[in-house]
Amino acid sequence: MSDVEMGMVKAADPGLVMRALNEYLARGVVLGRRVTTMLQEELGAGDKKKLAEEIASLKSLRESDQQSWAEEKKKLEAKVKRLKLSLNGAEKKLKAKQPTSYIRRSLCLDVYDNHMLDVAEISRLMAEQEVMMVGNEETVVTTPLANADEVMPEGEDGEEDAEDAEEVDKEANDEVAD
Repeated sequence: MSDVEMGMVKAADPGLVMRALNEYLARGVVLGRRVTTMLQEELGAGDKKKLAEEIASLKSLRESDQQSWAEEKKKLEAKVKRLKLSLNGAEKKLKAKQPTSYIRRSLCLDVYDNHMLDVAEISRLMAEQEVMMVGNEETVVTTPLANADEVMPEGEDGEEDAEDAEEVDKEANDEVAD
């Protein structure tokens, strides 16, 4: 403070100075509150502006993402459609190459006499085999033992007859296996 100001303060009434001081302090408090409120409003308005800008940028980002997702979805749907069409075409070609009887047999196959056969064929073969066994049992005739000279004519050793019997036996087994 300057000397002039100091002189005025000393010459003034102390009560008057105190009232002026109180008045200025009260006005300072009121002005401080008002300035604080104004600053808060400005900050709120600034935050609102920032938030509005952020919302706008997020909306534009969302729209661009939705567009890219829609494009990608269309591409994937087209790819799925192409794959389904190619799969259907391959299935049609496969069905055309496979005979229908193969499908029936493939479901009804079994192993019989070391061969993969249809179940119906197996039952037919088993029935034929039983008929042959029963037929063979009924037609078996035994001959009494005789001299070997009487059974075999002279000059023959009986090998041809044995070979013929083996061939007949093999043919019978092959027919049963088929």
